[in-house]
Amino acid sequence: MRKCVIDGKNVISNVDCANASSSKVIAIHDTRGIEAPKAPPPPPQPDPANLREQMIDKATR
Repeated sequence: MRKCVIDGKNVISNVDCANASSSKVIAIHDTRGIEAPKAPPPPPQPDPANLREQMIDKATR
């Protein structure tokens, strides 16, 4: 790919420019595109002491 200045405007083309002095070869790189959203953080783990009390309370009902 080439970058040229034609009539004061930047133009990207795959052919040589008419004015070779303003022509510059540019490299094209593949991109990864749009990345998928990140997974939300896991929910907080319950307090083991509180969980034990909840289990005892549920068992005694």
